[in-house]
Amino acid sequence: MSKLLYPPKFKELTEGVTLLQEISEKNAPLTYIRLKIIEMESGASYEESLTQFECCLVALTGKITVTDFAETFSEIGTRESVFERIPTDSVYLSTQQKFRVTAKTAAKIVLCYAPSEKKLPTQLIKASDNSIENRGMYQNKRLVHTILSDTSSISDALLVVEVLTDSGNWSSY
Repeated sequence: MSKLLYPPKFKELTEGVTLLQEISEKNAPLTYIRLKIIEMESGASYEESLTQFECCLVALTGKITVTDFAETFSEIGTRESVFERIPTDSVYLSTQQKFRVTAKTAAKIVLCYAPSEKKLPTQLIKASDNSIENRGMYQNKRLVHTILSDTSSISDALLVVEVLTDSGNWSSY
């Protein structure tokens, strides 16, 4: 792992909450996106206040509860491993929004961010709402779960997809 461009962080944020990865304009040549991956022990909570960024919180593994303190989505998440090849639940959170995530079981979440000035409602994106598409062929074959498409009315500027690539295949050139 010493050759990874962005090695894991393993930084404890609060008791039971570990930051595994954070990629932003501070450590990468990015302007329009940010990303955090957080691991949570059962019962642990993570809070954040968004400023000029909207966020899509994806339940990678485990069961979580997400609240923006007006709406609460309880025990969302559909898989124990990211390699199960099934879609999972997500929550869209708008700019200027405070939220809390509480882990019902051990969980990993990814927080995907994009700048926005548009205030939109918090929304649950169920696993069943994800579109599933097989792309490519031969050694360039992959499975894509689209959580927020570029035509989605849920978010302002955020596009979120999961790409699962078969062992030995390339996801891009």
